[in-house]
Amino acid sequence: MQKLAQQTERGFSYGLDLRESSAWTSSYDQGGGVEVNSGMLEKIDFHLKNKEALGLKGYTDQATGEFISYENLSINDVIAAMIATEMAHSELSHSGRWFEVSALVTLIAGFTKISSAQTLNALVYLYYLRQQTYEADKAGAVLVSKAGYNPAAILFLNDIHDKCRPYFTKALSKIYLAAPSCHDRQAATLPVVREWKALSKVS
Repeated sequence: MQKLAQQTERGFSYGLDLRESSAWTSSYDQGGGVEVNSGMLEKIDFHLKNKEALGLKGYTDQATGEFISYENLSINDVIAAMIATEMAHSELSHSGRWFEVSALVTLIAGFTKISSAQTLNALVYLYYLRQQTYEADKAGAVLVSKAGYNPAAILFLNDIHDKCRPYFTKALSKIYLAAPSCHDRQAATLPVVREWKALSKVS
């Protein structure tokens, strides 16, 4: 985590809190704390060790056919990718920015006499969360590459999410205001991975 923190700009004292939980999630707080559930680490370890059998050989860009191999990914790369995306949320002030947006939406609802400010707030939040996810993935990939890890790990991490997500959440990701699909998140991160590949001269 120290290698990642050295690449950040806001001066937070980043800390890692490992929780014993089967949930395959991680989270952040605006002060620099990153919380990781043990279930997420287990998922990463399992998918890395069995990536061939699970069909996780690499990422193929559907638009160009470009293939990015997962062959040389290490568990350190993937854990760094997971932590970096949470750190990126803090670096980008996502929690603070949402409070500002929420206050503005509530104010507008009051002026325009919209009957359900809570409903409007919820819809705006879903859209805003979608944009934050793209931003954090991309900024996290930059942190990972600057710290000396392979940013293709974020592509791999989204493949894990895609395989573990229930079908109904995948269907919901097709709705405009819902959380973005794993494929869309990968596409948003791809330019950073391409740049890293070009500089590192790897496949």
